[in-house]
Amino acid sequence: MRDHVPVKVSTRGDYATRALLSIALHGYDGPTSVKEIAERTGLPQPYLEQILLAVKGAGIVLSKRGVGGGYVLARPPEEITLAEVVAAVDGPITSILDAHDHR
Repeated sequence: MRDHVPVKVSTRGDYATRALLSIALHGYDGPTSVKEIAERTGLPQPYLEQILLAVKGAGIVLSKRGVGGGYVLARPPEEITLAEVVAAVDGPITSILDAHDHR
């Protein structure tokens, strides 16, 4: 069994997880707009838009255009992992142990 290695999450990863948590907690009534997510989380709206596009590209959220549009989770929140969210905005995650394995 490997030891646990502390992981530092990037700003993009942090913002993505906060945005998705906001959608999960408030998205039961329908799509949540970027503006609403930005207001609830205190995240800058232009940067949030870029992050949500990346998360959408990874299939974690779906978007609806027009009046009443916004973002919804593509599947139940318990099926979405932190690693998946971070990988969506930062690229594949590799373990420090794997990267420095000198067998």
